[in-house]
Amino acid sequence: MKWNLFFLIGVIITGLVISQDLIDKPVTNAGELSVDLNTNNLVYNFDWGHTNITIYKAFANYTIYNKTTGKNKTMYNYTLLDYGANDVAVNKVNDKWEFTAIDNSLSKNELGRYKLVINSTEEMIHTYNEVNETYFYKYPVLYNYHENPKDYWNEFRHIFNYKYLCSKPYSKCEWIWRGDSTELYFKSYNLIEDKSIVNVSNCRTLDVEDEYYQLNTSINSAVEEECILIKADSVTFDLNSYSITDTTGGAIMIWSSSDYAVIKNGNVIDSSTGLFFAILSSLNSVINMTFDSNGNGLTFYNSSNNNVYNSSFIDNNIGINFLYTSKSNNVFNSVISGSATNDVKLLSISTNNFMINSTYDILKENVDATSYLYRKWYYRAYVNDSCNNLVENANVSIYNNLGVPQINLTTDGTGYTPIYNIIDYLNFRGVRTYYSNYSINVTHNDYFNITTNYNVTLEETNLKDVNTFTEPNITAFDGLINCSCNWNFNNNQNSLPNITFFDTGTLILNANWSFAEPRHDITGETGCSLIIKKGVEWI
Repeated sequence: MKWNLFFLIGVIITGLVISQDLIDKPVTNAGELSVDLNTNNLVYNFDWGHTNITIYKAFANYTIYNKTTGKNKTMYNYTLLDYGANDVAVNKVNDKWEFTAIDNSLSKNELGRYKLVINSTEEMIHTYNEVNETYFYKYPVLYNYHENPKDYWNEFRHIFNYKYLCSKPYSKCEWIWRGDSTELYFKSYNLIEDKSIVNVSNCRTLDVEDEYYQLNTSINSAVEEECILIKADSVTFDLNSYSITDTTGGAIMIWSSSDYAVIKNGNVIDSSTGLFFAILSSLNSVINMTFDSNGNGLTFYNSSNNNVYNSSFIDNNIGINFLYTSKSNNVFNSVISGSATNDVKLLSISTNNFMINSTYDILKENVDATSYLYRKWYYRAYVNDSCNNLVENANVSIYNNLGVPQINLTTDGTGYTPIYNIIDYLNFRGVRTYYSNYSINVTHNDYFNITTNYNVTLEETNLKDVNTFTEPNITAFDGLINCSCNWNFNNNQNSLPNITFFDTGTLILNANWSFAEPRHDITGETGCSLIIKKGVEWI
């Protein structure tokens, strides 16, 4: 499919019975969506490949007796669902692509057993969700990516969401995932539907749960209330690089108790509030948004556990507002600049909020006497030795300026630790407490420990804090010492084996060595100098 950014595909099986006269003129091709009548495939073509969805119907074959349950179990064969041109359609209904297929072999109120086989030219990542409302069910969600499949916000992806198929009490969904293919087994009545993206071109309410809405034009609004109102869970609103300008009211509101919304990829300009999180809305995400010249760029109002990623807040009166018990919200990788009054403002018991790797004017940080805010930056250690060898499995322990342990990290095969969100300061009720200087303690069995001081306030984000071992454990190196590393030996080492120096350079012994046996010795190549400031002892 050729959508500019993300798009959603969900194959949906409903429990409704419809007649052919409710379907518009059947077609076998409608742009990106098509039906191949030769193979009975639903075909989704996109720039880098295709996905085929094939529908099979089950027929009873034989029964076996289950000794455990004492019941007979019917075994089924699956054959292609036989539908013709008059039983399939691809239509656009209410700005939404919809595929329909009818199994005319079923009589009214008769359930059929089916299997969908989803095959793709690209890898599919598998997750699933569980719902326990009036009855329990679960359903699979498949993510099909073009590049970098582990990146959840990859720009090129399909989503196959089977909630509607599995949400009926008779569906009984089961599935087998095999990477680039999935088999989904279910029961249904005779209407098969496939629904895609809902386009948005004017101010409106987005109120369908799990729906993917995409802006297809910029909106200039003068309505006194919110232009876009989100009133359902799990709504995705993709602005698709367009803008919403609202000179009278607010641009976007997430309604009270609406959760799991995603707002992304666009601009909000000249509104009273660019984006408003209403009371008890939570677990929402803002991604790659720009808020420019608004009264308030973003306001959390008794709204908690939300995340903001890679967004800009430019020339607003207030960049980000945390109001009235808004708690545990995170702002990542964002920039706030040019605010008339405050870049960041926290009022009325807004606690445990985090600004992470985000830049703004600290003089425009306003935290009242009931709230608090953490500021953090990204930290990643890199460990090597004096020979410039990366060191794997080094332990990096971080302590704040009070000596309180913060975290233990371990280097991988690249010499790097995972990225850690290290605290710069806590602004508690308007008073900042800084955590620097940190003490970074690095250990490895092959070397003697190193400890350095680290100032987060000065460094801010640092993805390569180099920590270098300067003294080897001679026994761990089997007595083979590279002179070109110019090691400094400052720690006593005992029970040493034979020591052999190689290559050229200068080594400084500022400690005591003792050998395990009198016959052990020190040998070396010409060009390697050992400056002995203390002693060498044979025992």
